[in-house]
Amino acid sequence: MNTAQQLPILENVDTVILGSSGPAVAEALSLAEMGCKVVLVTSRSCLGTEELTLHAPLDTLPDNRKKQLEASCRSAGITLLYGVWVVDRTPREEEKILVRLAGKFGLAGILTCRVEDFREELGDITYRAWLTCREAPEKPRILETENPAAEEPSLARRLLGARMALLHRYQAEGLEEKWRLGRFALRGSGQKKYPSREEKILETHRVLSLQDPSREERYPVLTMDNTMEGREASYDVVVAGGGTAGCMAALAAARGGCRVALVEPGYALGGTGTIGGVSAYWFGTRYRDTDEVDRLVKALTPQKDWKDLPGLWGPVDSWNPDIKATALLKLLVEAGVEVYLGTVAFGIWEADNRPAGVAAAGEDGVRFLRGTYLLDATGDGDLAVFAGADFQYGNDWDCLTYWASLAQYPRADTYRNNFSAMMCLDDPLDYTRFVLEARHFGEGLFDHGSCGVVRESRHIRGKTWLTLKDLICHTHFPDTLYTCYSNYDPKGKVTADMVYCGALPPQTKMEIPLSALTPVTPEGNRIPGLYVLGKAISASHDVFPSIRMQKDLMHQGAVMGNLIAHCRKLGVTPEALPPEQLSRLTESFSGDPCYAPAAGSRNPEDWIKALSGKVRTHWVDAGFTDCENDRQPYLELMCAGREKVLPLIEASLKSGADGKARPFLLRLSLWHGSETYCQEFVKDLENRLAGDTLPERTGPTTCVQLLPDHGVMPEPVYDLNLLACVPPRWCEGPFSMVFSRIVREKRDYESISQGIFPYLESFAFVAERNGSEKLLDWLEALSELPELAKAKELPRGNLLKERLLMLRYLMYRALAANGRKKGYEGLLACLNLPQLPLSHSARQSLMALTGVKTGYEAWLARQSTLPQKRITTKTF
Repeated sequence: MNTAQQLPILENVDTVILGSSGPAVAEALSLAEMGCKVVLVTSRSCLGTEELTLHAPLDTLPDNRKKQLEASCRSAGITLLYGVWVVDRTPREEEKILVRLAGKFGLAGILTCRVEDFREELGDITYRAWLTCREAPEKPRILETENPAAEEPSLARRLLGARMALLHRYQAEGLEEKWRLGRFALRGSGQKKYPSREEKILETHRVLSLQDPSREERYPVLTMDNTMEGREASYDVVVAGGGTAGCMAALAAARGGCRVALVEPGYALGGTGTIGGVSAYWFGTRYRDTDEVDRLVKALTPQKDWKDLPGLWGPVDSWNPDIKATALLKLLVEAGVEVYLGTVAFGIWEADNRPAGVAAAGEDGVRFLRGTYLLDATGDGDLAVFAGADFQYGNDWDCLTYWASLAQYPRADTYRNNFSAMMCLDDPLDYTRFVLEARHFGEGLFDHGSCGVVRESRHIRGKTWLTLKDLICHTHFPDTLYTCYSNYDPKGKVTADMVYCGALPPQTKMEIPLSALTPVTPEGNRIPGLYVLGKAISASHDVFPSIRMQKDLMHQGAVMGNLIAHCRKLGVTPEALPPEQLSRLTESFSGDPCYAPAAGSRNPEDWIKALSGKVRTHWVDAGFTDCENDRQPYLELMCAGREKVLPLIEASLKSGADGKARPFLLRLSLWHGSETYCQEFVKDLENRLAGDTLPERTGPTTCVQLLPDHGVMPEPVYDLNLLACVPPRWCEGPFSMVFSRIVREKRDYESISQGIFPYLESFAFVAERNGSEKLLDWLEALSELPELAKAKELPRGNLLKERLLMLRYLMYRALAANGRKKGYEGLLACLNLPQLPLSHSARQSLMALTGVKTGYEAWLARQSTLPQKRITTKTF
């Protein structure tokens, strides 16, 4: 079980400034000018909050003002710390004060000589939103209204009253004819001094919080007691996270008779679909348990702003983020859910050897929310990790994830997709770095989003671990809880060998079992009473792109909330129900049959015969409403065991199979590690590479953005990667041809069809698996290409910067895995990169190679022979 006893100390400074207002920034700048070392701490993700959310000056764009304030602080040497809540302050030795901080990372601390508190409590007396002129969008204005719920003690009810009043005024005054409703304020106007904590009845608990072992290398630690005081309340269900899944789970459980509390760090519900700015559905199932939300969003949306054209997947495919957040808040409040906005879950506590409740921090201090059922809907498995669950961060090999986002708003009413970089959300300094960097993606924007969001972070291991093979082979589970539906949409780098070797998974449905939502410890023991919702369920990095759609996660949350309410009445846990009863209950709640059908033969001999017909390996160009319900022979043969299918494949080749089937059979032969037909395969590949330039991708690139993305590569690259499955002598001819062209041609990394990134990565992919010395020599030379060597110098806002740094890291990793000194030296250099996903990945690689945690330079100097650790297993 993790504990908070080893507290990471993020900074040791002269002064800590609490708050992000203009006066807070001014004081920080003044102290820095006098030579003080200053940290400015805020739960928000920007500076100048009172100007931007309350007074909203029209003489400068909000985004420019945020950049100006951040630039002033950075140039003065002030450290900014976003997304953190202050838990307490205690005197320490040497006249120091320990400021203990909470966040999604758990607990951390700062040592300081002085603390200045500039936080202000917003009274929500009036409320505002931006309006965009339909005829002149460059001239926005502000709509303000009185808040009829200003005296409500509950922040959630105050904000609901304010937002409903604003919508009413907008429509009552007929503003929609000329003005389009844009972004709402996070909070209302009207201020009062941040209150001291009142005398209240406090309970004491020993909080268990995240203790990431890797932090010990990044920060010094302070050993201290992790007992805390806070106000306690009891519920049947406590939901951590008011995003896509959490809101639906809380709503369903409350309507089923449960007393429910929901904890949300932001001031708006909906997660990625609202404050994250991704205000449109993308694929996903359509079941009746999510219809009510869409109907209410449409009812609250002004008619002139509503697009009456039918959506691709349903009547509601896009929305105003703040209207959807308002709709969710309205439903939850009316259902009796206790909604704690501006409050972050930072730990749990135990009773009777099981998690007993959630420790949360907000404006009014620490709260202990006791619950019989704890639903981790943080999107990142925060509660599960606090409770000691096993997990994988990003992919199998290192800390690389799909891209994260700070939403971009070209206008006050318009969102633009921009998932473009990575962050480690369990490190507050790296979260802040990401926000500061992402603010520079996009020029001339009206604003960026109110917080950074990740597409992927942790995958919490459950009783069942889902893989890409389960998607491709249409695995049926005895305890299926719900189904989901998507295209294969990895925004960033995949790791599955079968994707690198040319099989891009189908657009289809997939079954998700209850056992993928039940977290376990590294020893495989179930953590009782805790369930993981949202995108952090027990699934691999490579299947994750098909199970993360908003509509599916809404459905997942609703199903789980209904199931919890049903089980509470019976006095049993969901996993105690007979498996067949789970699917019947889900169908009764939602109409989901909990079955993803798969037509076609299960016989490998039939799969071989089918290769003579229409064979599909990519679904990039599938129609947006297509759903592949047939077993795919080529993919089935890739997933099948070597002993089972290789004799059939080679028998077919030997018998003279030609035409359509032969190229597929040759690839399958190599995939399963046979050299028998390598000469024929390599000759064909060399013929395709024989032109004056590298072959470009000729297949579809629908929805593909800057590579790596969607697993899309030029077609010959997939075959180059297949050479990783056979001895190194077969790869030298084709790769020599690629090398000679790649060093002399103009390399356009922005061209999806040219595919320079995958061509270069193929050298690392193959070398890391077969250890070809020739390939390693070429790889050393390629790692010094000017654009890679100078990638660190690229300016902020350059979308290629992190991609090029990632590519060079992958080259170094492959070199080091083969005992090349240049690879080890390159990984050591990567340790100094400011992007924690990359530097931590380098550290993980060095730990795996060397067996030591620190002192890598000294270790390297002592070695006469460097260890090798190639990749020897295929990943699905």
